[in-house]
Amino acid sequence: MSVATPVGALLSFTIVLYLLSSLAPVPTLLRREQRGTLLAPAFAGAGLIAHMSAIVLGGIAAGRCPVVNRYEIMSLLSWLIVLFYLIVYARSRMQVLTVILPPLSLVVLVTSNLLDFLLPEGPLPLTAAQQGTLFVLHVTIAVLSVAALCLTFALSAIYVLQDRLLKNKQHGSWLRVLPPLDRCDRLVYRSLILGFPLLTLGIVSGSVLHATRSGHFWAWRGDELFALVAWSILAVVIVARLTRGWRGRRSAYLTIAGFVAGVLTMVSMYL
Repeated sequence: MSVATPVGALLSFTIVLYLLSSLAPVPTLLRREQRGTLLAPAFAGAGLIAHMSAIVLGGIAAGRCPVVNRYEIMSLLSWLIVLFYLIVYARSRMQVLTVILPPLSLVVLVTSNLLDFLLPEGPLPLTAAQQGTLFVLHVTIAVLSVAALCLTFALSAIYVLQDRLLKNKQHGSWLRVLPPLDRCDRLVYRSLILGFPLLTLGIVSGSVLHATRSGHFWAWRGDELFALVAWSILAVVIVARLTRGWRGRRSAYLTIAGFVAGVLTMVSMYL
C-alpha cells in the first residue's frame, strides 16, 4: 500500500502508533512496577481509530466490503486484536497484555502489507461473483474467532509464565506485574467461551459456503483440517473444565495449541 494515498498514509500512521503502544510499557516493566502509565492504551486507541479509518476508506474506494483479499483480511484481524486488547485492558488494567497483543497486531499488519507487495497473485482476491454476502459473513466470523483466540493465547501465555515463576520459587518483583493465577485462569476461560462459538460458526458457514459453490460441505483442504483440529482441541478444554474441573496449566497449554492450529488455518487459506 503506497503511503502517497490517504489509505496508505493512515496505515503508516497506524503502524507507528501500534509500535509506540508496544514500546510504551517497557520502562515500567523493566522496573517491575505493577501499574504502568496510560500511554500504551492511548497509543493503541489512536491507532485503532486511524486503522479503522483506513479500512473504511479502502472499502469506499473499492466500492465493497473490505474483507475480500488477503491483505484486507489480515488488516481486519490486526484491528480486532487491538480492539479486544483495549476492551480487556479497560476492564482488568492488565499491563502485561500490552507486551503481547499490540506487538502481535503490529506483526499481523506489517505482514499483511509485505504479503500484498510480495505475493500479489494468490488465491485471493475473488471475482465479483464470489464476493457474496455469505462469503463476507464467513470471513468476518472466522477473523473474529482468530482474534478472540489471540486474546486467549495471550492470557494463556501469561498464565504459563506466572505458573513457571511460582514453580521455580521465583517470588521476586516480577510477580508484581503479573495477575494472580486464579484471575488469569478465569480470563482464559471467558475468552475461550467467546472464541469457541465464533470458531464453530466460522466452520459451519465455511462448509455452507463451500457447498453452495461445489456441492460438497467438506473438501479436506489444509485450512479445513487445521480448523477442525483447533475446534477439537478447544472443545476438549471446555468439556474437561465443565465435567472434570480442569484448570491451570493443562488448560493453558491446550488453548495455546488451539491458537496455533487457528493461526495455521489462516496461513493455509491465504498464503
